[in-house]
Amino acid sequence: MTNSKFGRLWVPLMAAIGGSAISLSVGLGQHHWEAIVIGETVTVLVVALMFAATAQDSDIGAVLAHRADERQELVRLQASRVSAFVAVTGSVMACVIAAARNATYWPYEAIYIAAGLAYLISIRFYGGSWKVSLPPETTKQ
Repeated sequence: MTNSKFGRLWVPLMAAIGGSAISLSVGLGQHHWEAIVIGETVTVLVVALMFAATAQDSDIGAVLAHRADERQELVRLQASRVSAFVAVTGSVMACVIAAARNATYWPYEAIYIAAGLAYLISIRFYGGSWKVSLPPETTKQ
């Protein structure tokens, strides 16, 4: 894995952007500035914890700060696999529940369709093949 000069800052930066977006959307959706303040307070705490975790000389700190070795990259890959499984399973369950209640279910379908497309595109992008490889036929002479 390549080390970046500012690799330690990426995870806290993404947590700050994501947390701010969520707290603003919830607060503006509810028309309560208190929700925005609470959300931003939680975001600042999470960002501070992420920044502190990236400074640690541990497996978690190395993975979060993008200075991981091969074993830690395998841990990151397996954690990504499990989180993707949970996200897709949750969206499928939400879709089934929404359909059973005669509610709108297309947003949940869109989530797991997007996850499936992202999986296929990433396989192709990272060196996979679209072709099905069949074993060579043996012919008798």
